[in-house]
Amino acid sequence: GPDCFDRLANDVEMAEICRDAGFRAVGYKHHIESTVGRAWHTMQQVPDIKVLGGLVLNNHVGGINPNAVDGALKMGGKIIWMPSYHSLKHYQVMGSLGGYGYQGGEATPYEMKPVTVLDENNRLTEETIQILELVKKHNAIIATSHLSAEEGIALCEAAHEIGVKKVLITHPFFMVPEYSLDQLKKAVSFGATAEFCASAALNPVPKAIPFSWYIDAINEIGADHIVIGSDCGQARKTYPPETIRMFAQTLNYKGISDTDIHKMLVTNYDPLIEDQI
Repeated sequence: GPDCFDRLANDVEMAEICRDAGFRAVGYKHHIESTVGRAWHTMQQVPDIKVLGGLVLNNHVGGINPNAVDGALKMGGKIIWMPSYHSLKHYQVMGSLGGYGYQGGEATPYEMKPVTVLDENNRLTEETIQILELVKKHNAIIATSHLSAEEGIALCEAAHEIGVKKVLITHPFFMVPEYSLDQLKKAVSFGATAEFCASAALNPVPKAIPFSWYIDAINEIGADHIVIGSDCGQARKTYPPETIRMFAQTLNYKGISDTDIHKMLVTNYDPLIEDQI
């Protein structure tokens, strides 16, 4: 917070919570605005933790807008997310843009066009390629956010060809985008990292994801290609440290080794943020 939806804490409070739990870094994602400046100001107030800011390519910033990305990265942005609640896939699943159907009203009552990275020939747009080039130049992270699995796979393939080293497949089993295991394996084959968000498995709104999906994916694609994040901050969830603890411990109870959990929580983040903390 502040945000367009209710949040558990503001930027400073969340950084303090994560730092005190032993986090070395935390990333801030916002539907409406860049978090680059917010991250910088938070670090002036909260020592001993790195706060990573970035930009979500919703219609608020012009959608797939290389100019907005260029500015965010030049200002020190570390993560560029594809559209979230303005993506075409989000619209197809939720039936509207700007909300999730359970906050008591949509955030964007006026008409707008859903955002996609594909053109009329089902190929990545020129603007999307330009954004990948910018991400490569700044050695930043590109995250699929709420793109469809098909769009996300196309993005991963293009990023691989361009030479982008840091690609995250955002909450692949969440209802937006809801990858199949085969689709996730294909995306990972291009060098992308799957980001398993703990809150998606533990929170029943909009629906909880079966733990068996995560177990099967870890066993199929290997822990080396996965990181565990929280996707927390919403008022209906617990704070990130506790959410991640419960998720990781449940994976352990269901047979995932301590070694693999440590990889997904700690060592697999090294190549993603090695030059950022």
